[in-house]
Amino acid sequence: NIFIILFLTRLSSVISGQIVIYLIGITPSQTTPN
Repeated sequence: NIFIILFLTRLSSVISGQIVIYLIGITPSQTTPN
């Protein structure tokens, strides 16, 4: 059971990290018309 919990926490942290990287990558394109 604890392996499933560790896997889910790692998966959620990876997903949240991908979302943060996506948001950081998309915000400069909105602020600066490049």
